Amino acid sequence: MRHGKVTAYLGEKLAEKYPVGEKVCAFYDHGKPDDPAVGAIRPYLRGFPFDNQSVLADIDIMIVENKRAVILIEIEETAANPKQIMGDVFAPFFAESVRFKKSAEYRLENTCLIVGLLTAPCQSAASKIKRLGEAIKKLQSELDETDFPLSIGEIHFICRAEGSELIQDVTRLVEVVLKKNLKIAPSGSDNKI
Repeated sequence: MRHGKVTAYLGEKLAEKYPVGEKVCAFYDHGKPDDPAVGAIRPYLRGFPFDNQSVLADIDIMIVENKRAVILIEIEETAANPKQIMGDVFAPFFAESVRFKKSAEYRLENTCLIVGLLTAPCQSAASKIKRLGEAIKKLQSELDETDFPLSIGEIHFICRAEGSELIQDVTRLVEVVLKKNLKIAPSGSDNKI
């Protein structure tokens, strides 16, 4: 699975588990355009109106409860360099809201960010990603002590060589985060509005 296929598969599976119209639902990009869970997920600069000049990035997957983005997921399926990873992390830092399909708005408030990386089984790549993650978490901790309001809470990096492993581990982490933050059953069975 490469070139967006892992992202599309993961998004589809999460949208099946957390369908549109439920208390907790998943939206994703890279899917069939006629699916109500598929569309552009775009954080935009805090303090500015939503338009093309204020959009920071496109996010792959978002899980929401009511009008709050609980989890943002960014998947890199090709060799991701540190600059790409930093873009994945910092775009939500400078946003306070995310738009889905240009109209539905979800606030970022203590939102969990998961960055999934599909990399060749290489020790140096994993070591570089680990160091980058540590540096980002240190910066986040330092920003917490300032007046700059952070919209991102937890940041998790998952680095796997196989798409199936990445899907499995991201899905497992989503369930843990939802269970911890929303007090819902991991199966999504308590997911009715």
